[in-house]
Amino acid sequence: MVTIKVKCGIQRRLIIFTTAEKEMCYEYTCKNQIYFCYQCRKQQKRITAITGYDDEKDEECVKLINKEHFCKPLPYVPEKYTEIITLKKPRYQFFGNCSTFTRRLLFIFHPSNPNLCYKYFWKTLEVKFYCRGCHVKKKDTTAEIFNENKENEFIRLLHTDHICEYINYEPEKYTSFNNFVIKPDFEIQTKISNGNKKLIIFDKNDRSLCYIYFDGKRCFKCAKCHEKNKTVFAKLCQNSEGEEYVILSNAPHVCTPRKYIPQPKSIILRPPDIELVLPKEGQKILYIYTSNDRSQCYLFKPIRKNEDHLKCNGCTNLLKSRNRKRKSDKTVDGKVVLAYLFKEDNSADVYYVRMKADQKHLCKPQKTSVTKVPEPITIQSNEYFLFKQKFKKKELLYLGI
Repeated sequence: MVTIKVKCGIQRRLIIFTTAEKEMCYEYTCKNQIYFCYQCRKQQKRITAITGYDDEKDEECVKLINKEHFCKPLPYVPEKYTEIITLKKPRYQFFGNCSTFTRRLLFIFHPSNPNLCYKYFWKTLEVKFYCRGCHVKKKDTTAEIFNENKENEFIRLLHTDHICEYINYEPEKYTSFNNFVIKPDFEIQTKISNGNKKLIIFDKNDRSLCYIYFDGKRCFKCAKCHEKNKTVFAKLCQNSEGEEYVILSNAPHVCTPRKYIPQPKSIILRPPDIELVLPKEGQKILYIYTSNDRSQCYLFKPIRKNEDHLKCNGCTNLLKSRNRKRKSDKTVDGKVVLAYLFKEDNSADVYYVRMKADQKHLCKPQKTSVTKVPEPITIQSNEYFLFKQKFKKKELLYLGI
């Protein structure tokens, strides 16, 4: 019988017992969330394991590589290790976006008194939570979160030997916001060239002025305050009816409002109004059709090889001929029509095009000349083909219909 248990000391260790009595074991060290048998690695052999979660049993599990060890089991000495504790809700509370500088806080509750807790803050580089009280006293007491925002989310306490005291749990301090902003007092602008978003919060007294927030990983941050090493953030939310609103942090601005610049009007084109051709060699080609029967189109090519920033090929050639004496091929705003290619969310091969709405072509639409790939003949009955094995290569013999 094999039993599995996770333990840690100064460095994290995975202990896999070889018997039910837990007298002998294999010891694994951890690197980049992969565990390696310590003794096998000394012999330059790779025996690995990874941790997972068993949804049916609702507990952690370990997946082992299907190989025999090159080393022998070691005697298990329990005094060398401190067991890692795993917690599930309601033993902890995690705030992903709150009115603090770090925006990510973890509270581990007292086992018998939920009004007392340890407060942890997030460190991005270490990808861990650190106990605030212990950190002030120069001790690292850490925890990790797994399966975040999923049903099987859990916390793993890498250390439990706190040197600080429990504090009162006061969630209202971290969930209170200065105020709500609803439309039309805010606006989301999308940059046509790269799809990046920014949040515009209008000044309460003068709508010609505004604060501009850039899009961070989890919220929007005031750009000018960020330049002055001050974090002022806002979070875009949606109610049950699908209406968007913004909640602002308590932190006041240290910058002054800027002049509001409306976003240029844009258009978005999707198939069948566009068609992207990706040849095996050479540049990608984009066709933007101007007629319902797709008989006429504008042809676009990347400004640089394999780039998603494209220019109208007809406008470019016409501009070249006009400026041949200057020997210049520079793009002139309002002359060469530009288009920007984007992938649809969660799709590897579905594209759409974003363009400025006020662009006008120098050239005229051309006749479509896309070479269509012929449809392959499908033979459904196995009376007309068979597979043959020869020199480890599979050959398909067509016998005729």
